[in-house]
Amino acid sequence: YSRGFPSSQGNRRTDSGREVAVVVERGGALFFRPFADFYLLCRGGFHVKTLTACLDVLEKTIRYCLSALFIVMVGSIFYQIILRYVFSSTNAWSEELARYTFVWQVLLGAAVAVRKARHMQIDFFLNKFPPKVRMIVDISMKLVVLYFFVVIAQKGMELYSFTQRQQSTGLGIPMSRIYLSIPVGAVLMMIFTLEEIALKYLPGIRKQSGGEENA
Repeated sequence: YSRGFPSSQGNRRTDSGREVAVVVERGGALFFRPFADFYLLCRGGFHVKTLTACLDVLEKTIRYCLSALFIVMVGSIFYQIILRYVFSSTNAWSEELARYTFVWQVLLGAAVAVRKARHMQIDFFLNKFPPKVRMIVDISMKLVVLYFFVVIAQKGMELYSFTQRQQSTGLGIPMSRIYLSIPVGAVLMMIFTLEEIALKYLPGIRKQSGGEENA
């Protein structure tokens, strides 16, 4: 695996770089490839694919967190069902744990959906416009969405600060840890939206990215 090196670097590779390449080629590209991209490309200097590789690592980290949160949520719900219908007993913390992990899943999952363009869009009328008008409208909409994310992040931080001394009834944890999901999710959505705008509409970055794909 040797893609992503600038032309000035030639075929220069280190032993550690080869080890990473071997891991990607032999071990499973889907699991290790973003991390190998990040390692190899950072050694070659800043590059448009370095940024993409960094965001790939960020997305994969979010997916790991989502998987862990989902397991915790399902486990707490299963525990609550067994406790209620088998032992005729209930507790407060398992319900809260399931609810709060679901809140974090929603905000983190929304960020991943932004990068994968999985949010619902109505582009019937947009596709009727000429390409230049369509580009202007699309950029304008994305800028409005960015402003919306900024507002959400700002208000989320206000909620985070306001709830630092409040504790949940069952788990006894500060409610600020729950409301922190709002600014975190908003910032992640801002980052992925900026990435989409840059790769799609900035001429220099678009040309560099397209040239590498053709190579």
